[in-house]
Amino acid sequence: MSIQIIASGRKALYFALICLVSVPCQALGGDNPFKPVLPFKTAIIHYDASGTEKGTETLYARGSGEEIVRVTKTSGKVMFVPTSTNSVQIINPDWIITVDMNKKTGEKITNPQKYYLEEYNKLSAKDKAVVRKNLKEIGLNIAKQLGGSVKHNATDFLGFKCDVVTMMGVTSYQISNTPVVLKIVGSVMGLKVNTVATKIEKNVAVPDEMFKVPDGVEISHNVETDNMSKTMAVSMIERLKDPDAPNKQNRMIDDMKKAMKQEESEREAEQDANDEQEEQSAENEDEGGMQDIVNKGLGAIKGIFGD
Repeated sequence: MSIQIIASGRKALYFALICLVSVPCQALGGDNPFKPVLPFKTAIIHYDASGTEKGTETLYARGSGEEIVRVTKTSGKVMFVPTSTNSVQIINPDWIITVDMNKKTGEKITNPQKYYLEEYNKLSAKDKAVVRKNLKEIGLNIAKQLGGSVKHNATDFLGFKCDVVTMMGVTSYQISNTPVVLKIVGSVMGLKVNTVATKIEKNVAVPDEMFKVPDGVEISHNVETDNMSKTMAVSMIERLKDPDAPNKQNRMIDDMKKAMKQEESEREAEQDANDEQEEQSAENEDEGGMQDIVNKGLGAIKGIFGD
C-alpha cells in the first residue's frame, strides 16, 4: 500500500470529522443550516501551509459562498517518502469537482448539500425547528464524546468572528456560522496540519475562469457516491426530526467508541504475536492496519446518520 494512500486517508478521516461539526456551527446562526451565507459577496483568501505538506492554498468565493474554488499546491514527506498535492476543487450548488492537476484527471459528485436542502425543505416549520435544535446539540455532543469541543464566536481572526472546533488533536477556526476555515493547526494520525489564512480580499473581482474546469482535464462522474449521499441525507433528516435524536446519538457514539477500542486491543495483540516476522512483512502489515483504521473511522462517521 502506498504512502500517498495512507496520507490521503488520514486527511480524509480528519476532514470528514471537521465537516461533521461544521453543519452544527452553521446551525447556530441561520434559519437554514444547509445553506450558509458568507459575510461577503466575493472573496479571495490566501493561505500558507507549513505542516507535513508545505505550500499555499487559495480560496475563491462568489455569490456569498454559493460558489467556492480551492487551489492547493503543497509538497512534503510522509514516512520519508515525497508527497505532493496540486489540486483544484470547484464547489457550486449542483456539483463538487475535484481535479488532480498533475494527472489532468478529476471526479465530480453531486453536491451533498443539494440533497440535504431538498429533504430539509420538505419539512414543516415545526420539524425544521427540531432539526436545527438537534443539529446544534448533536454537533456539540459528538465533539465532546471524541475529546473535543465546539465554541461559537470564540475568537477573532483577520477581522472575522470565528467558531473554534477542536477534535482528535486538531483545532479548526472557521468564520462563524459558515464552513469557511481560516486556520487549522494540530496533528492527526501522524499527519501535521498547519494551514493558516494570511490575507482576505473581500468584495473584489474574481475571474470567471477560476470556476471552470481547467482545459485538458478528463472528468468522471462518481454515481455511487451520489447514491450514498442521497441515502444518507434522507436518513439524516429523518433521524434529526426525532426530538430524542441527541440521546440516541450519544448511545450510538458510545457503541462506536467501544468497537474502536476493542479493535485497537485486538490489533495490539496481533502485533505482539507477529513480533518475530521479518521487517518488511511488519511494515506491510502496519500500513494495512493503518488503512483499516482509516476505513473504519470513515465508515463510523458515515454510520452516525446513515443506515
